[in-house]
Parts: sequence; C-alpha cells; structure tokens
Amino acid sequence: MFRVVCIVIGYFIGCFQTSYIIGRATKRIDIREHGSGNAGMTNTVRVLGPKAGVIVLLCDVLKAVAGFLLCAYIFDGSFAYRAGGELGLLPGLYGGLGVILGHNFPVFLKFKGGRGIAATIGLIFMFDWRITAVLAVICLPCLFISNIVSLSALVMAGCFLVLTVVFGHTVEVCVICAVITAFAFYRHRENIQRLINKNERTLFKEAPYKMVYKKLFRGRD
Repeated sequence: MFRVVCIVIGYFIGCFQTSYIIGRATKRIDIREHGSGNAGMTNTVRVLGPKAGVIVLLCDVLKAVAGFLLCAYIFDGSFAYRAGGELGLLPGLYGGLGVILGHNFPVFLKFKGGRGIAATIGLIFMFDWRITAVLAVICLPCLFISNIVSLSALVMAGCFLVLTVVFGHTVEVCVICAVITAFAFYRHRENIQRLINKNERTLFKEAPYKMVYKKLFRGRD
C-alpha cells in the first residue's frame, strides 16, 4: 500500500509546474502556448531566456529530490535507505516516479505538462551516486557537443536503466527504473522522429563547444 501512497504524494509535488508559474509571473503567458508547447526547461530557455530556464531546471530537479526524501522519511524513518533491503530506497523511488507523473500530466493544468527529464535527473541524483556520476560523464559531453537536449535526455534514460541492472539493484527497483525510462521515451516520441529526420530543434543557436571556443580563442587565430 505504501507504493500507492508514495506515488500519490509525489504526483501532487510534481504538479507544481515551475515553467508555467514563471511564464505567468514574468510575461503573463502560458508557456505551453509558445515554442514547442512543452512546460519544461528547454522550452523555457527558448521562450523566456537562459536565466528562467536555469530556475525551472533547478526547481524541477528539487521537486524529485523533495518527493524522494519525503517518502523515504515517512516510510523508513530516515533520509537514507538500508543497503541490505533497500527499504528507504523503494518509497523514495515510488515518490520520485509520482513526481515525474505529476510533472508530465498535472491535474491542475488539464494533464498537459512537461517531459519529466529534470525531475528524472533529481530522482537519479537521490537514487544512486554511482549512476549519477557515470551519466554525468556520458550526457554532459553529449549535450555540449550536440546542442540537442532531447538526444542527451534519451541517452540518459537508456543508460539509466542499463546501469541500474549493472550495479545490481533489486528486481523491483529495476522495474521502477524501466517504467521511468519508458516514460522518457514515450514523452520524447515526436523528438525521436525529428532526430531520425535530422530536423530536431537545438537548445542554442550554436553548439556550446563552439561558443566556448570562440570566447577562448577569439582574435588568436
């Protein structure tokens, strides 16, 4: 029964739509009616600028952290899980899953939200520091070079599931991670088609590595 309760707790935390609130507060717009129509960090950067995008990213990550910690504390009595039975890890994961569901399908916004990647990052950060470290090494260079958030997100989601199995987590934990990965791919189905067609939208006008190169070596060539 704790599984259902954790998902419900996480869901209502996830319904707190940072990008929607910032859009209303700063420009009096519904972020879902502009750009890609997605209520997430990437679309916020395109519509409201990088600063607003960073705020949305941090808040959406913290939503998953809050859901994980709250559920782990309620059902295990501590912020850390027990290494043997992973008792605290399961409530935290179910809470994080609920946050992702709430972010993607917020009841207060007619179930039209984001794609849940920032919330997934927050969940992974709380879930296993080893997986977090490996994914950072893989995904950050991918974003830095490709300049495509959806590609980096899909790489992260796929590697997340593989690493969960590699690091020997229990079957139930792996199933939860498989569901989270499936949600990520489902929510990015249109992006996948654009990636195949080679017309996916980029985050910035230029790839980050090009911007860094120009800034460092401008006038030295």
